[in-house]
Amino acid sequence: MTLHRQPGGEGYYYQWGWYEGPDDAAWRVTGHHTDSGEQYRLAWDLAQRRLCVTDGLGRTRYHQWDAQNQVTAYQDEAGQVTTFRWSDEERLLLGMTDPQGGKWRYVYDRQGHITETHDPLGRVAQTQWHPVWHQPETEVDAAGNTWRCVYDERGNLLAVTDPLPAEHPVSV
Repeated sequence: MTLHRQPGGEGYYYQWGWYEGPDDAAWRVTGHHTDSGEQYRLAWDLAQRRLCVTDGLGRTRYHQWDAQNQVTAYQDEAGQVTTFRWSDEERLLLGMTDPQGGKWRYVYDRQGHITETHDPLGRVAQTQWHPVWHQPETEVDAAGNTWRCVYDERGNLLAVTDPLPAEHPVSV
C-alpha cells in the first residue's frame, strides 16, 4: 500500500524499505506524509529492535520492542520514557512505568479479560465480564463509582446504569 484516503478525501502516502533482522525480514514503512503536510521518517534498527520516528519539525521519538514484537519502551519527543512489561505466553500487558516513575499494574482473568487496573497511587479499577458474551457487566472506577451493563439473550446491550449521569450521559 502506497496510498490510502480518509473519508474526507485526504491522502496518506507511504514509502517502504526491505529490512532483515534477527527475528524476521519484511517490508517496513520508511516514510509517511499526508496531503495536509504531515511528514514522518522511520529508521529501523532490527538488530537492536528499535524504531526512530522523526516528524517534519525534526522531533524524534523511539520505540523499543522484544522478540515477540511487544513494545517494551517508548521515548517521546521530550525524552520522557514509558516502559511496558508483558506476560510471556498470553502476551498481556502486565505493567507499565510512566515517565514520572509511576507504576501501573494490570490483572486478567483466565479468558484474558482485564479485571483490575492498579494505578501509581494505589487505587484499583475493576471490571467483571459476562460469562457468555465476554462484555463488561460491572465496572468500578478507582473512586468506587459503579457502572452496570445489561444485555439481552443475544448479547446486545440493553441498558447502562451510570452512577454519574450528569457528567457522563449514556445512550443505548
